[in-house]
Amino acid sequence: MLFSGYDDQSSHTSVIREHYVFLLETLDVKFSGLVAQLYSDHVVSAVERDDITAEKTSFRANEKLLSVLSRKSPQQFQQFLDALDNCGQRHVRNIISGLWLLLIGLHHHKLRTESHTGTDLNTWHYKRRVNQSRRKP
Repeated sequence: MLFSGYDDQSSHTSVIREHYVFLLETLDVKFSGLVAQLYSDHVVSAVERDDITAEKTSFRANEKLLSVLSRKSPQQFQQFLDALDNCGQRHVRNIISGLWLLLIGLHHHKLRTESHTGTDLNTWHYKRRVNQSRRKP
């Protein structure tokens, strides 16, 4: 499930960039039914599907798919992760999802700390340190 209320477009593109070589070498776009699943889930268009499947090598098809995915929404990226499960590529999802979930968590932490601005942030950190020190015996 994705968290709503913020733009995490850069988060899923960061995941693609971080794991680009792994995805190029590991994805099974040509024989797993992944592209057909993404088309039926309305993640890729008919033109994008045809462009991906027209590639002669798996490597080129993977490149094309990653290029297309980097322009999709976070929700469509989540559908891509689900399609990996459905097409026998859960191991790929498991590897890239670790980073995906980490980025979401870091983004939420950043939002929480940014909501305390200026001196409010300093006061918030000071009170937090004081409360933590009181808990120690």
